Amino acid sequence: MRPLKLKLSAFGPYKGVTEIDMEKLGERGLYLITGDTGAGKTTIFDAITFALFGEASGENRTAGMLRSKYAEPETPTEVEMCFRYRGQDYTVKRNPEYERPAKRGGGTTIQKADAELTLPDGAVLTKPREVDRKILEILGVNHQQFSQIAMIAQGDFLKLLLADTKERQEIFRKLFETEHYKALQMQILSDAKRLFVEKEDARKAIEHYVQSTTADPLSPLSVELEYAHKGAMLTADVLTLLERIIADDEMRRGQLETEINEASAALEKISGHLTALGAYQKLQSDLDRTKAQLEEAEPKLDVLQKRYEAEQAREPERKELERRITVLTEMLPQYAELSTLLQAQTAREKALDKLISEQAKRTAKQTKGQQQLEATKRELQTLGSVEAELATKQAAQEANARKQSELRSLQANYEALRRKHRALKTAQEALKTAMTRFEEADASYKERNRAFLCEQAGILARDLKSGDTCPVCGHVITEESHLATLSETAPTEADVQKAQQLSEQLHRAMDEKSRTANGLKGDYEASAQHVLQQCAMLLGDVKMQTPDAPEAAATCEGTTETKHEDAVRRPSEHSDAQAPTGTVVVTAAVLNEGYQRVQAACADTQTAAGTLEAAVQELTLRSKRKTGLEQQIPEAERKLEALSGEIRQAEAKQIELQTAQKATHDEIEKQQAKLPFPTEREARAEISRLDGLRTQADAALAQAEQALRAEEKTLAELRGSLQQLSEQVKMAEGAQYDAGTERAEQTRLSGLRQQRRAEADGVIARIETNKAQLTRIKEGAAELSEKERHYAWMSELSNTANGTVAGSEKMTLETYIQTTYFDRILRRANTRLMIMSDAQYELVRRKSADNIKSQSGLELDVLDHYNGTLRSVKTLSGGESFKASLSLALGLSDEISSSVGGIRLDTMFVDEGFGSLDEDSLHAAIQALAELTEGHRLVGIISHVGELKQQIDKQLVVTKDRAGGSQVEVIA
Repeated sequence: MRPLKLKLSAFGPYKGVTEIDMEKLGERGLYLITGDTGAGKTTIFDAITFALFGEASGENRTAGMLRSKYAEPETPTEVEMCFRYRGQDYTVKRNPEYERPAKRGGGTTIQKADAELTLPDGAVLTKPREVDRKILEILGVNHQQFSQIAMIAQGDFLKLLLADTKERQEIFRKLFETEHYKALQMQILSDAKRLFVEKEDARKAIEHYVQSTTADPLSPLSVELEYAHKGAMLTADVLTLLERIIADDEMRRGQLETEINEASAALEKISGHLTALGAYQKLQSDLDRTKAQLEEAEPKLDVLQKRYEAEQAREPERKELERRITVLTEMLPQYAELSTLLQAQTAREKALDKLISEQAKRTAKQTKGQQQLEATKRELQTLGSVEAELATKQAAQEANARKQSELRSLQANYEALRRKHRALKTAQEALKTAMTRFEEADASYKERNRAFLCEQAGILARDLKSGDTCPVCGHVITEESHLATLSETAPTEADVQKAQQLSEQLHRAMDEKSRTANGLKGDYEASAQHVLQQCAMLLGDVKMQTPDAPEAAATCEGTTETKHEDAVRRPSEHSDAQAPTGTVVVTAAVLNEGYQRVQAACADTQTAAGTLEAAVQELTLRSKRKTGLEQQIPEAERKLEALSGEIRQAEAKQIELQTAQKATHDEIEKQQAKLPFPTEREARAEISRLDGLRTQADAALAQAEQALRAEEKTLAELRGSLQQLSEQVKMAEGAQYDAGTERAEQTRLSGLRQQRRAEADGVIARIETNKAQLTRIKEGAAELSEKERHYAWMSELSNTANGTVAGSEKMTLETYIQTTYFDRILRRANTRLMIMSDAQYELVRRKSADNIKSQSGLELDVLDHYNGTLRSVKTLSGGESFKASLSLALGLSDEISSSVGGIRLDTMFVDEGFGSLDEDSLHAAIQALAELTEGHRLVGIISHVGELKQQIDKQLVVTKDRAGGSQVEVIA
């Protein structure tokens, strides 16, 4: 990559637009970038780096710091570079984010960072991310790699030379991307720690399983188990012990189960005895209870027999109830006919009542309608001339509205006239002030001019000396001559001229004020004449005055007479603005009187407008009312005629209903005479009552018979039970046991069985627990063995990768990989160092650390071939350190270029450091750098060392201007 042209705008110390034509430097060789400190030499490389990657070259400069402090606010900050790579030309343009003036309105805005890349085929990429990806694709290096390859920055290579292993690890990690080896180390270490934790967890789990085992406290094996609980027994021995404990417990469980079965059999036999004894006692109790129940039940049978016979004797009463129910039931259809007649009678009564009520309403409505019709006719007569009155009022309303509009216009004209009067008054006051100032200045001028003329003798004598001729009298001046003297207050010619200029200036200002006042006066008088004519047309004549009238002076309030002699010479310029001459003038009193009359007239027309509006609204309502009444009268007459017809029809209907109602009433009286009850409801109530009595009688008979039969059945059952129980008691009297003895034995055997069962449960639980723990211990032991084996080789691998093998150097895997790069860097560096040091020094990587506790592998020594000693690079002098560090930096640059695919950068920069070299060392360093230019490579040396200016012809000279920023000159 070779920069061809570089253009900087408001970038760093470069204020405006600076263009650097780097093609003039040729395709190979050394060139010097020189200039004052802080002029912007390194900024050129910053600009190249920023154009390519959007970042500055150094870590202490960010893109946001690149805006020039000298630049004008509107000058954009940007870098544009044309570069060539593999025969193809590219143009890249970038700007950082910075604050600039807003294009619209005031204030500032933020200009976003942007980028643009023009490809050889003319295609343009415009997004920063797309440009970044394309630059990386073209060059094959990122920002950090480019900075290390293309820029040997001041101080950086010395830092690399003197760094220890840890510092070089950080540097090489970034340059050669060895982070993944570091990550692999950490992963191996993490896996080793994880396996150690898993191994310990497996061991603790086995210890927990052992702690959970138990044994019979009375067994000798419990003592051995205590040792196992304390961790004093091997896992294999613990497994054997548990198997012995489980076998002993299995044997004891068999013995306990045998004892439990024997006790259960004995308890079953005793339970049979006690059951038989209880059955005999129950039979005897049941026999006694049955005898008592039989004795109690036999008297009840006689009572129930008599009750049944009494209910049978009430049979005639039940038959009479049945007959009466039948008779009333047969009469129910006649009650239905009577109910129909009664309903018809009720319906006719309701219809008749409704008809009478409606007839009364129709009659009232007819009377009211006739009254309303007569009132409407009378009202219509009163509205006979309403249309004529309405037309008259509307015409008056229109005339008043026109007058009101004209008065508003006149009122507006009066307001405008009053404003013009106030403006005229203001202008006349200004004229008066201007006249006063002019008179004062003119008087001052005349006074100064008079005094100046009076002092002419003193002025002429002021510069005369002995031997001169007096310009006034022609005498020769001697020491005894009495020359005129100037008074202390004598004005100078300049004072007079200044006073004259002020007088003339104020005179011109007075003329301007006069012309303004005259113009306002003419406008005011014309407007006043127009307003008065308009007022006379609307309201009648208005009083007017001539200049001779006493009020004429009030027309222009605050005016003054012209006193200055110039006003006398030119009266037309000032006196016209003071008072009217020979024309009719509207005085302030006339103006106010006319304005008040207009206001009063406006108020009158406004009042009249309200009165007319109310009158028109009222007449309009009356006209509408008349039209409505004319339409209502025929309709009301038609409705009254129809209502009279309805009344006649209702009277005929009423007579018809009254006749039918009388016939129905006679038929109802006839039916009611034949029936025992007035209504069907009362007849049905009687039937229901009789039916209830009949039902009660039947129920009493049935209950008496049912109670009798139930009692007979109960006696039969009691007699059968008594016979059966007597036979069972007789049979059970032969099998008798001692209940106390049997129950005592039963209690003893139950306690023994319960005791043996509890003991058996404990033995079974212990067996199950120990078997489960035995299985877990076996499985845990197998798992522990596998985890210990896995941890062993992972721990060894971690110690090796992380440099923690006991007794060995602390070299990590990442450091080991970095030593490969470091050795290659040293081989490349030594080819140059041997030239620069005249074959005296060679850089050597230290094979071992000062102590086994320190990180090692990347320490650096120097071999002195003159005396054969190997010592630390920190012992080198300043010039020797520069040569060693420059060689190391160049070797690093070559190695990075090789590691990223053999990238060829045709431009390199070396920044400062040459000031510490003597003449020979400087020549050797230049020779080594010149070798870098073989092929097609340009090497730029950034320095202000004077010797380099003489040895290197091609130069970029940077000059600094404190006000205008820096400039660059190309010398080729």
